[in-house]
Amino acid sequence: AAKVGEFIELMLNDCYKTEDQESFKKGLAEVNNQAQGLYKKTFIDLNNQQKTDVLQRIEAQAFGERGKVKGLSFWFTIKELTVTGYFTSEIGAKQALEYVYV
Repeated sequence: AAKVGEFIELMLNDCYKTEDQESFKKGLAEVNNQAQGLYKKTFIDLNNQQKTDVLQRIEAQAFGERGKVKGLSFWFTIKELTVTGYFTSEIGAKQALEYVYV
């Protein structure tokens, strides 16, 4: 409802270097690879608990590699864009934050 996916796509296409876009796409592919490895399904076909399991594994790997990552790390990029996209949307600003019209 907050159109965070559209925000992420716009930001990646308009604001990120080509190599960072490619790195992000590889990160998305890795999410699918982990889902396939664990559950023999694509990420989109997993139930919520399975999706959480996959994402927690990726987060643990990302924090284990922190400081060793060259360029933008997929995990930290997607988290940053998701939070920014949500809290700058109307829904995020009005429902999650105390919105004060000035």
